[in-house]
Amino acid sequence: MDGVGDGRYLVPPATDEAPTDLDASGSARGFPLVWKDLLSVESSFVLFLYSGRYKMMPEFRWFPIDPTIGFLALTLGLIAWRIAVRRLNPPLMSIPVVCFLLLSEFAAISFFWSSLDPLNSDKLLRFLMLTATSFFMAVILGRDFKRRQRVLRLILWLSITLVVYYYYYRYIIGIDVVGERDDGRGRVPAGADTYLEYSTHASIIFIVFLSSSIYRPWRYLWMGFAGMACALCALADIGGRGPLVMAILAMPLAGMMLILRKRHAVSGLLRLFLIVGLLVAAGFGAFMATEMTSGHSAEFRTIDRFKLQISNEDTGSMDERARGQALAYRLWLERPVLGWGIGEFRLRDSYLNYPHNLVLEVLMELGLIGGSLLIVIIAAAVAAGVQRASASDCDWVDAAFAFLLMTEAISHFIVQGYLAEDRIFFTYIAINLAAASRPVMRLARP
Repeated sequence: MDGVGDGRYLVPPATDEAPTDLDASGSARGFPLVWKDLLSVESSFVLFLYSGRYKMMPEFRWFPIDPTIGFLALTLGLIAWRIAVRRLNPPLMSIPVVCFLLLSEFAAISFFWSSLDPLNSDKLLRFLMLTATSFFMAVILGRDFKRRQRVLRLILWLSITLVVYYYYYRYIIGIDVVGERDDGRGRVPAGADTYLEYSTHASIIFIVFLSSSIYRPWRYLWMGFAGMACALCALADIGGRGPLVMAILAMPLAGMMLILRKRHAVSGLLRLFLIVGLLVAAGFGAFMATEMTSGHSAEFRTIDRFKLQISNEDTGSMDERARGQALAYRLWLERPVLGWGIGEFRLRDSYLNYPHNLVLEVLMELGLIGGSLLIVIIAAAVAAGVQRASASDCDWVDAAFAFLLMTEAISHFIVQGYLAEDRIFFTYIAINLAAASRPVMRLARP
């Protein structure tokens, strides 16, 4: 359908382009950034998406406006202008996108049977302004392969920058940027840097290089392995147990996707087994060297935290999450259909603020109606990611987004998630949905 039909001209949209930005092997262009990337709408979008990770750094506190709001407004303006000049299309109305619209509307309606506390309105505003907006912007940008590719490059380089920043301050300046800062309740104050943020970016680096290693030609294997090895060292050192587990989990997930492929499965599996073997050997060697030289693994904070959890010496972090999830489950059983209203968990448990389980959080606050809509959205995105990652012609860019979504989805079903500030997770959902959508024909003026 690329001609005239029924007296109306049908033209392909400006988005949904084929992967034309390729190297000689037919794979998407690699990691280097260019000025076009830095001055693009995708750059503004990524800076908005991860603004919470850098805006409290001393180097950025001079900003006259909040970077989150500033880059949100800039990205919305750039997208609106490109839609007006027909360089972008509005979101494609698929079933998951409609479900997200319904979820947003239901969350807004649930405010009226909540406690009407300022905390309720704060969470609703954050969800609609930040999380929902990021979802729809990602749906728009994700329909174009070259834009997905650019978003992934920007995310990778921002992650590398943040991890390098952490180690620069820790070993060059001599300041631990995630040191203990008590807010009076035994917790790190809101807005302060945490080890989970830096560990999450190390996990992103690991997953992106994993995808590059097994979905690109063999000559990219060693560069990918080097990136994975560095990221794994950071994951074992910074302290975040969850990101380390999710990064390691990405490898069997990649193996499952490769097994499902009809072609090129053997080559990818061989590279995956080689990478796993090398990482295990390198990790064991580094651990034994540390044990022999210092007598303990203090240099590996994450490993130490695992040991303390397993030995029951320090289980506070997981105990808090288990308590919050049990509370959310009990409250949901009291109002299973409509829930208590958005933001109510924060009023019931001001210490934890949210149960660290996105599904239980939504069930407790929005009931079965909201929970069902959320499950449909996540399931559709994961299915789309599996379909793309297991396709014989899948590129490493789409594979990386699929693995990022799968690992984040598992984490959100267990120990993570906060609806008001979960724009990164919902961006992964939106990009996987957009990548799987078929090109759409649009009516043009005759």
